[in-house]
Amino acid sequence: MGDSRPFVVVLAAAAGLLEALIPPSNGAIIFSALTQVPVSRTFAAGVFPGFVFMALLVVYVAWRCRDMNRPPRATAAERWQAFVTAIPGLMTPVIILGGIYMGLMTPSESAAVASAWAILVGFFVHRELTWSGLWDALKATAITTSVIFSIIAMATFLSVILTYTRAPQGLITFFLEFGITPLSFLIVVGVICLILGTFLEVVPIFYLTIPVFIGVITTLNIDMMHFYIVFGAFVALGLLTPPVCVGVYTASAVIGEAPERAFREVPGFVFVGLIYAALMIAFPIFATWLPSHL
Repeated sequence: MGDSRPFVVVLAAAAGLLEALIPPSNGAIIFSALTQVPVSRTFAAGVFPGFVFMALLVVYVAWRCRDMNRPPRATAAERWQAFVTAIPGLMTPVIILGGIYMGLMTPSESAAVASAWAILVGFFVHRELTWSGLWDALKATAITTSVIFSIIAMATFLSVILTYTRAPQGLITFFLEFGITPLSFLIVVGVICLILGTFLEVVPIFYLTIPVFIGVITTLNIDMMHFYIVFGAFVALGLLTPPVCVGVYTASAVIGEAPERAFREVPGFVFVGLIYAALMIAFPIFATWLPSHL
């Protein structure tokens, strides 16, 4: 297979879709805030699709890496030690989801408790977090939060404009007169999200498009959980595709690999993403079954 680092870069970028699916997910929280759907249902909607996408990635990676030089197999003792070391970190999603589904905490409260837990683990368990590192993380969080709230403010302003211009109602009328079906509407939404995802992050896309689409979704009787999964699939896929490749550039910066070397690995993962998106469109039960049983 040759140098595997470019492949790992795109794999890390593609696996970022799992963050939007497997709870706890920032995308699910934002979607719930915009649509007034309980966040517990949105979290549940991403579980089965997350496993489907993970299975597709595993199959593709196993096939792609079949001839790659592998390091010596870890012993049972080494695997057990790695698992024990990871237990404190693995407790983070347990705290978040357990607190929410047991009714002990709201999503915001569970996030705060999980953050405090992560700080304790970083300082006293792994002993890798320093005060300077914590300060840098807080500064980065403040900057990111400021950017997000700026986007929210502009999106709120946009929603006011849409209300006064009755643009959503005009969009609904257009689609109904055009005779569009739920399937064709989801495909249209997928194409739009795929294009927007090439040069925008996930959060801006959610705030800019959901208020516009929500009326059409309701009119066409599309299940909100089904729409969320399809929407998220194409947005995340857009992060991998040229010309901007936001996800690839981010993963390249973290791994320390030149982005241009990773671009040749993009088509394979885009193909996997398209298969996943097609499955989610064709089989809404993946997104709707678990939330319907809550």
